[in-house]
Amino acid sequence: MRLLLLIPALVMVGVVATNFMELRHEDAPTVLFAASAVLWLSILLGLGLMDPITRVMYPAPESAASAQLKATIKR
Repeated sequence: MRLLLLIPALVMVGVVATNFMELRHEDAPTVLFAASAVLWLSILLGLGLMDPITRVMYPAPESAASAQLKATIKR
């Protein structure tokens, strides 16, 4: 599902790069720098997404007060 959302975004990036930035009329170093900027942005966003994807939710340890409260509620 998310891949379907990524396709129009990539098409829009291509349209902006070719039409508004006029990269198709530029020389090779300019195109190379633009491509490296997109690559660097994807690396940074990918590393930023790794944190919530790999985070594990550990349950909080039960304190003595909460254990005592649960014991009095069960009575």
